[in-house]
This record gives sequence, structure tokens and C-alpha cells, in this order.
Amino acid sequence: MEEFSRRFGVDVYTAFGMTEVPVPIRSGLNPTNERSCGKAVDPETFELMVADEHGIPVPSGQPGELLVRHRFPWVMNSGYRAMPEATMHAWAHGWFHTGDQFIEDSEGNFYFVDRVKDAIRRRGENISSFEVEQDALAHPEVEEVAAVAVPNPDVAAGTGDEEVKVVVVRSEGSSLTPGALTEYLVQRMPRHWVPRFIEFASELPRTPSFKVKKAELRAAGITDTTWDRERAGVVLKRDRLAL
Repeated sequence: MEEFSRRFGVDVYTAFGMTEVPVPIRSGLNPTNERSCGKAVDPETFELMVADEHGIPVPSGQPGELLVRHRFPWVMNSGYRAMPEATMHAWAHGWFHTGDQFIEDSEGNFYFVDRVKDAIRRRGENISSFEVEQDALAHPEVEEVAAVAVPNPDVAAGTGDEEVKVVVVRSEGSSLTPGALTEYLVQRMPRHWVPRFIEFASELPRTPSFKVKKAELRAAGITDTTWDRERAGVVLKRDRLAL
């Protein structure tokens, strides 16, 4: 951000907003904390809460869904046209549910974690698909990547336990292998984040607005071309791999 500001001679803010919600979170000018979206713009009238699945506030530093409401009418959306069930779900408990996971720290900074529907639950731990993707994208031979949850094939169906899968588009001319990518990632991320499943693709499926169709990737699950780290006999050590 600092380099961009200097190169083009502009000042920068970071912010969070949605079609349904005017910007409730914004940083100061040229922020130094580049991982944060900022703080509440107007906490007196634009109320924010990071809550669990029951709408109960979570402690500072814990992830939860960002809920929003405003003291005055007509500032935010009032619902979805001809979609009463979607409106009721979005406005449960009198708060608008953004569908985004955030963390608020003790100083009031908000950090985006993931879309709620894209978060991965593995061995009782929540994993941010967004963070996994950022680490994978740091590899010089990774052009694009999408991290999704797939059912753990080694436990009974319906338990809800998931594994991490990444679908990777390699840069042109790359010969990157699943093992090499895993070795790179084990140096960068917590052990339980390291993807068990890796699949290479020529492109990621996208919507007309260029968003990755993660639902389609989740539905595909484990395919014939998916590499399985455990089936390959790769064992994770603290900071390396072993066969």
C-alpha cells in the first residue's frame, strides 16, 4: 500500500462494505496496519457486533460473523425483493447478518477472516480459506488458487469433519508438483492448515462478475485428479516433510 501511494501520488483508505450495507468500517488515512479493514466509522449510530451462530457476541480476538444495524431508518437495506425467507434469515435477531467472519481486537480494529460459508472446519479447528489462499498465492509459480472444504474420507459420513483442498492454477510453464507446493506451505502456515488435497486446473470456474464458484468446487469434492497427501505417504513434521 505504501509503495502504491508513493508511486501514484495518492492517499489510501481501507474499508469494508456491501451492496446491502454502506461502509461501516474504515481505516485512517494511509494505514500502517494493512491486515485490518479499519475501525467502526460511527459506532454511536452504526452498531457492529462480532457474534457466534446464535447471535451472541464473541470475546475480543475470537472469530465470528459480523452483524450490523443502524439507529436510523432507510440507511441500510430493508430486505430482498420477493424473497421473504432470505430477508428473515439475513435480519435475524434485528441485526443484518453480513455472512462474513471477522475478528475485532481489543483496540477496535476489525480483521476480515473469511466468508462464513467458505470457512473450513478440521478436527475442531476453524480454518480461513482466505488465509490459506494468500499463503499459496505467495508461491511464485501459483497464478490462482481456491481453498475449499471437502468431507474427510476417513471418518463416518455426516460427522461434519472436513479436510482442506486447494485447486491451483499454475503460472505458464510451471512444473510445480503437489509435493513441492506442500513443502513450501508447511514453512508458512500452521500445521493443521496445510492442504491434504491438491488439484491442478487450467482455470477456476467463475461467475459473470468474476467471483470464484466455490460451491462448484466443493460439490466436485475429491476427484480422480486430486492428489492426496496422506495416500502419497507424505508426513508433516514441524517445519518439513518426511516420506
